[in-house]
Amino acid sequence: MNSKDQDIPSGVLEDFEIISTPLDLPIADLIERVPLLTSEQLAEVYSQVDRIEMFCKAIRERVANDLGAGLPIPGFKLVTTPPGGLEWSDVATVEELLKSFRLKQEQMYSYTVITPEQAEKLIKESSPRRWPKVEALITRADGKPAVAPETDPRPALTINPVNDFDDVSDDALASDLI
Repeated sequence: MNSKDQDIPSGVLEDFEIISTPLDLPIADLIERVPLLTSEQLAEVYSQVDRIEMFCKAIRERVANDLGAGLPIPGFKLVTTPPGGLEWSDVATVEELLKSFRLKQEQMYSYTVITPEQAEKLIKESSPRRWPKVEALITRADGKPAVAPETDPRPALTINPVNDFDDVSDDALASDLI
């Protein structure tokens, strides 16, 4: 331990040594081993995914900050991303200019129908008899499956892959022909 390291608690140094020690296997080999994990191993690794992602985010931020401060990070550099989309610098001035060109309203503006939430605020209380007609035209996409710990209060999805396939047995095919 050098004099610079004496100010750092030993636990932090040990953690850093573990992180900074080269892996025995390249990352690509680790990724290829994921299908070979047992359910128990997969559960253990998955329980740490948030911490791994926080670590990766901290590394990204540190590298970006160091490069932004002019410090070298071997093998990496700061670059400029592609420019953003075009925007008006002053919408009111643009409107006046386009009007001076004698453009029609439909040429100057893009119109869209209000959202279901906006329609609800506008119609539900002020015109309760009309609301059911509007509500009948509102749809909502189903929620997507998400992984959650067993302690999550939401009910677990029942997955039965047998029901996801058509019966292609000879008997089933023969009954289709009759």
